[in-house]
Amino acid sequence: MDASLSQSGLFTIKAGHGFAEMLVRGICARAGSAEALATWRIYLPSHRACQTIQAAFLEYMDGQPVMLPSLMPLGEGDELTEEIFDEIVSGHTQILPAEISTTQRQFMLARLIGAMRIGGKNISQKQALILAADLARLMDQMRQADITAEQLDQIIPDRFSTHWQDIVRFLDIIMRLWPELLGRLGRLDPVEKKLKIVEMLTNSWQTSPPAHPVVIAGSTGSLPSTLKMMRAVLGLPAGMVVLPGLANQIDSDDDIDAISTDSGHPQHQLFSLLEQLDMRPSQVADFCAEADTQTGSNMLQRRALWQEVFRPYRQTHLWRRSDKGQTSLSEQAVEGISLMGCRDRYHEADIIAGLMRKTLESKQKTALLVTPDRKLARGVRAALLRWGLDVEDSAGEPLGQSRTGSYLGLVAQWACTGGDAHRLLALAKHKFASGGLEMAAFNRQIRRIETAILRRTLPSAGAEAIATYLDEFDDDGRLADFYRAHILAPLQPLAEVMALPSASLSQLADAHGKSAEMLAQTDQQDEALLTLWGEADGRIAAQLLSEMALYGDDIMLKPSEYAEYFQQLAANIPVRKKWRSHPRLAILGTVEARMQSADLVILGGLNEGIWPPAPDTSPWINQEIRGALGLPDRHWRTGLSAHDFFMLAHSPNLVITRSETADEGTATASRWWQRLEAVLLATRLDRRLYSRLPADIQAGFEGLVPDAASPCQMPAPCPALSVRPRTLWATDMDVLISDPYAIYAKYILGLRPLDDVDRPADAALRGTIFHDCLATFLAAYPDGDLPDDAQGRLESIADHYFSAYASNVKITRFWRASFSQIARWFIEQETERRKYITYSLTEVKGKIDIDVDEGAVSIGAKADRLDFTADNLCHVIDYKTGTPPTKAQVTKGRATQLMIEAFIARAGAFDGQNDTGSVEIDRLEYWQLSGKEQLAGQIKDVTPTAFDPDSYFEDLTSLIRWFDNPAASYPSEPDSQNRPRFSNYRHLARVREWRRHEVGDDDK
Repeated sequence: MDASLSQSGLFTIKAGHGFAEMLVRGICARAGSAEALATWRIYLPSHRACQTIQAAFLEYMDGQPVMLPSLMPLGEGDELTEEIFDEIVSGHTQILPAEISTTQRQFMLARLIGAMRIGGKNISQKQALILAADLARLMDQMRQADITAEQLDQIIPDRFSTHWQDIVRFLDIIMRLWPELLGRLGRLDPVEKKLKIVEMLTNSWQTSPPAHPVVIAGSTGSLPSTLKMMRAVLGLPAGMVVLPGLANQIDSDDDIDAISTDSGHPQHQLFSLLEQLDMRPSQVADFCAEADTQTGSNMLQRRALWQEVFRPYRQTHLWRRSDKGQTSLSEQAVEGISLMGCRDRYHEADIIAGLMRKTLESKQKTALLVTPDRKLARGVRAALLRWGLDVEDSAGEPLGQSRTGSYLGLVAQWACTGGDAHRLLALAKHKFASGGLEMAAFNRQIRRIETAILRRTLPSAGAEAIATYLDEFDDDGRLADFYRAHILAPLQPLAEVMALPSASLSQLADAHGKSAEMLAQTDQQDEALLTLWGEADGRIAAQLLSEMALYGDDIMLKPSEYAEYFQQLAANIPVRKKWRSHPRLAILGTVEARMQSADLVILGGLNEGIWPPAPDTSPWINQEIRGALGLPDRHWRTGLSAHDFFMLAHSPNLVITRSETADEGTATASRWWQRLEAVLLATRLDRRLYSRLPADIQAGFEGLVPDAASPCQMPAPCPALSVRPRTLWATDMDVLISDPYAIYAKYILGLRPLDDVDRPADAALRGTIFHDCLATFLAAYPDGDLPDDAQGRLESIADHYFSAYASNVKITRFWRASFSQIARWFIEQETERRKYITYSLTEVKGKIDIDVDEGAVSIGAKADRLDFTADNLCHVIDYKTGTPPTKAQVTKGRATQLMIEAFIARAGAFDGQNDTGSVEIDRLEYWQLSGKEQLAGQIKDVTPTAFDPDSYFEDLTSLIRWFDNPAASYPSEPDSQNRPRFSNYRHLARVREWRRHEVGDDDK
């Protein structure tokens, strides 16, 4: 055994070799026999690394039964885990206290922070919670670096601003007070406990060195605790440390110094580790020396390429020699590498999913996506699901985005907003909501509430207001009873706590859990317990609520802040599945990808701020204080991330992707991407780099087909006469002229747009309120002189209509003031008109029948106002709060509403005209009600010059006859110059697909 070890016990497996395969091969060669192999103890970076090495052992043994070594995870990100040392702790008389939970620690720190004042202002509970999470991470770093309160005392001097001095003093208090608080609880910090366990383990190795081999493999030694373990292992008789991807061929002092000062270099952490071990890279032996001698020229060229790309910043000037041909790089360096720039993250996700799916066409081949961009990972997973490929993201998803987490978040949001319409529907339509009923029955009632009550402008949209609207709905109170019994009643526990001026987090969390369970209950007893808490996300959510209720007694919140508080906690808790979702495809984070390999490796999200990650910033500490305390540089994660990328970039079949835009902004290419482009350009290998998609994937995602694509035809359905509408409205006629397809969709297909939920106060509502006020006034005073206080009476009517929207400041202040201007102008106009108008009709309906071959077609209208004179003349008036049609549009038949109302009035067919009979049309007018102080209203006469009603009526008849022909179709926007300003059916007609070159506003 000793003969097979290097003098130091320190080894490396070079980049380009499968780390897991080479580690297993080297261990088996050194073990010699299956019996000896079982005695080995191997410490690996993570649980996933243990699974990978276990699979590598089984593959190496070719299925033969064998006792594997003990595989123990150090923990994610080189943090020591507790469970791997159970056997060591059990052998000691010292009993360690239990560690404090992450949630309890965050709450305790938040209470301490909440007592601070920053900038003379108090800190909210939500801000304190965010700061507490950052402070906990900083305390862990300081504890791992063995920084004491005394060291904080020494860095307070005047070179820091008052702000930073205050923060450092606070940190000093925390560092001194925190151990005392933990002592009272009988708990240890998680890091403190792990450090104690490491100390116990290393002490046991020193007092009783194990005879069996002990190996630490795959760790970069980035934490002091890991470094301490490495020192102890290297001091054992059969101890070995196997470093990942160390460039042990570098021995120049200049090169070593350049890398040691470049914190973003892939080798920086490894060289720092060697410096602390007082060793040089050349003293580290290859763990499988024979494997390196068998390395092909392609891999040697690949290593040379990436070493050139990752030159320390002090040596990048040497790229100039590459431009002069002074380089050993050849085309082999870029064989198997594809570099793909994508439009955006969605495009990138589709391309990656296509490449992964294509891999499955070859038997036994595997594909691996590695990215720190979780949004991209979710996008790839969604794209793969379209093909029925369920590939979980191994980095997990935040609890707040899981099924149970999102449901709990909706419950909290409903309560914090008072149960408004939007939150009500979002919660009630969640798959967990059932309200004690069978789910289908519950959903049917929710849809009825939505269509009957919620899809309109609601003067007030709180929970009780919605109940009142349901009471007024004419269905014998059935919907109101359902709403109170199956929605409000289950949510009552949380609603009661929300009604308090302040509440403890314990009260809120307890009520939150109860209400969530009651609303999730179906008609089957206790089914909600399994639905909510049965899966992994449910168990984690239940633990979070339990800890909030247990430790939140001292945290007082405004109930309205609770939803954000809960979401903040849930956003930082990952939910991971315990099993691999697909045998040949995987989506991994950078930590999970260590030691992984595949036939196709895709490195995605190569943008600055993602890969490498943004610098480590903290509200508690700046760069100067970091340096004074001896903490790692704030760019320390860049070097570790670069090492992960460096190891994976040696995969034989490699695809590197990035998106040009991300999060609605232009993205900057990763510095590694830019370095690679610079090196390839200098070596003239840029044209040799493959950057195109396979033809089939390109065709699928870019729409490229062998034949030139031609736009589809304009839709022009031609339905049977029996289904064509026999009743139309005046407002339909303009649409029938400009967009017949919309009439087809509305009347023949029966497609009617739904109003928005709790529709905002828009121009349509403004017009409706103004119309109602004027119509009510005219109905009260249809003829004769106006009363002396006419404006006051009109204002009183307006007060009645506006009072329904008392909670909307926009309506009650701005619109109400605008209407007062209109009222003044309107009374002035009305006073003058009463001198020659005998009476007025307002908001009256009428219709006229047009005889065609297949029978009469009725055209109906509702007139805003009809004024009649003593000599049997009629003025047709329409109120407009927006811009009315012009006289030219009316004359050309592009705005037909007033014209059709004129036809109906001339025939005496409006309600209330029975006594007067037919009349002559004198004027067509739009009254533009702007409400401006200088021009509150304006009367616009749009009567066509030489107005001939009979001629216009004949044109209308011709239009009706045209569409009463079985051969006539309903085309979509046949005249691009006369398109409707707005259309509810443009997306249905897919206008973008057949008229993209003519119009660019089809989304309106």
